[in-house]
Amino acid sequence: MVVTSAFLFAAALAASVIEADANAFLGQRRQVTKELVEQTLLSELASAANSARIATIQEELRPTYASLPKNEQGQLESSTVRYALHRYFVQKHGWYVKGLDPAGGSWNSSSSASIVTDLAPSYIQGLFEEQLHSRGLKLEELAVFAATLSDLIHSEGVKSLQGVYQALELPTGGSVAEADFDLALRGFLAEVIIAQDARVTDAKSVAVLEEEARGISTDYDDLVMWTQDVRLTRGFAEQSRRNPFVMTPGVSVEEADDLMYELYHKFGSLARRECATVKGDLLKSEIPGTGRVPLSRFYAIDSNPLRESVDYIRNMGALDEANAGSPLVVIPNYMSGPSRCMPFSGYFSVCCPDDCENVLGGIERAIAGPSAEPHQLAEVVSHLPSDTESAPRNLSALLLSRLDDIASGHRGRVPLHGRLFMQWLHHAYPRQCPYPHAAGTIKPVSQDEWLAMHDLEDVLASSGEMEEHVSTRIPERSSLEALPWTNVEELVAVHKTQAGGKSLWDVRSFAMLVAVISFALPLVRASVLLVSPGPEDKAHFV
Repeated sequence: MVVTSAFLFAAALAASVIEADANAFLGQRRQVTKELVEQTLLSELASAANSARIATIQEELRPTYASLPKNEQGQLESSTVRYALHRYFVQKHGWYVKGLDPAGGSWNSSSSASIVTDLAPSYIQGLFEEQLHSRGLKLEELAVFAATLSDLIHSEGVKSLQGVYQALELPTGGSVAEADFDLALRGFLAEVIIAQDARVTDAKSVAVLEEEARGISTDYDDLVMWTQDVRLTRGFAEQSRRNPFVMTPGVSVEEADDLMYELYHKFGSLARRECATVKGDLLKSEIPGTGRVPLSRFYAIDSNPLRESVDYIRNMGALDEANAGSPLVVIPNYMSGPSRCMPFSGYFSVCCPDDCENVLGGIERAIAGPSAEPHQLAEVVSHLPSDTESAPRNLSALLLSRLDDIASGHRGRVPLHGRLFMQWLHHAYPRQCPYPHAAGTIKPVSQDEWLAMHDLEDVLASSGEMEEHVSTRIPERSSLEALPWTNVEELVAVHKTQAGGKSLWDVRSFAMLVAVISFALPLVRASVLLVSPGPEDKAHFV
């Protein structure tokens, strides 16, 4: 991995990150200076033309960008930018970045020199809109946006590790012994797991925090081992590139910086494996082919230590109560719920992956546009396999008719990025795609938020509640009601340009260029006259 100049700059300015408390835990609402955000963005913009990293991000974003609805200038508007970046970070790193949710944290002008990290995406977008006069973002600019957010996140990780260094009285400007670095890294990870008011104060406090972290996460020691393996593997891979005559004992600042990058960008892969195990156990207990598990079986799964209360599962939008006396847990909604997220940074949480992303991404690559005719989508989906759906397959008459119904409300085409099509995908891929509730009908919250809202001591189901549901009957698949189909449409954005046509922005740009040239030529002529050397030269000008 090559550390870009923006990363080095962000690390150098890490001291500009302002926290409510210098050693505050990672789960708190942190702040970042506007100057750091602006300089990081400018650094990425300056190097974008020749940046292999930006080019790679562009290619990763290209299929989604091509399929998204555009504004009159043929670019992405604000809500679509947030949507695209949210999906990119979830798919790429397992990051659920704050401020990229559908509602999107709004930015308003403030004289303050800093902002909370939640608003960093909106602030960056505001900078783009100010410079681009709200014409929207092109693909390259979207890639720069993604790179800038990644830089800021990496900067925060470096700053957090530096805070642990300072608490342990380790030098932040040179190499440290491997044993000291491992101690600092374990302290950092323990702070992440515990969150709340956890902080490393000295070497002895690390062991205390680790014991508490093990009580919260049984996988803590595995996480430490995985992190150490990442460092050792990285060191082994770089041996061939090092100067054999320059030996650097211990762990250098650059190595620590690079490891934080690896940790932040690869931790999602570790979470994916755990999520896959949990989902696999749920699928073993589902009513075959439905993507739903009876509560009686859900509470009997010993490998799932969470087993949340009925009220909390309902709040997540993961409880199907359509079948009287037999409540069911909707697997994709449950897996994508906030209870399976871990706050890892002031910028993002690590959550279980959205398995529907692979399905939607495959459709986007095939269609390469914001909408399609029903028969086109039926053809693509019938040949698009997933982890639990084989292909080719015949779509049911009901699914086909619903595609036609969606198209009837959109001039004969089905928008790919709307609630109705996502609802259709849930019925076509019930184990992968969550059921999309209409906006405002549910408001999922984290376990901590739930406890604070209800003044409770525990979000998990009591033994009495679990016993009550274990005895409920399990409905037969033939009698099972499907999740309701509601004709409520909610589009990410409305497509406003014609495919293949010249965008309004191109025309306006050309007109503005002509106007500028027309206005500038007289000024140039006048300037030449003013600087002419003498009267004898005037005959040369007409």
